[in-house]
Amino acid sequence: IATAAELLPENSPVFKGIKNVHPDKSTEGIIKYTTGNFKDFQDAIVLQRELREKGFRDAFVVAFLNGKRIPVNEARSLSKKKEPAGK
Repeated sequence: IATAAELLPENSPVFKGIKNVHPDKSTEGIIKYTTGNFKDFQDAIVLQRELREKGFRDAFVVAFLNGKRIPVNEARSLSKKKEPAGK
């Protein structure tokens, strides 16, 4: 939802009241903040829209598997394999 050069407290006004914000430091030293935890891609898209409406115009969906970031397309493929037949 946001990036920063320094670690911000979870209640920082930068996050505009969003709860469960998690920092993730990139290899370049930039801290990227994430929020949300969904198994369904459409639920993630709903949150993305809400975040954009709050002013985070560059909000995007990311995927994690076992704590490691993976491509969204890979996560969607894995999710489809787990869906029951007929869905």
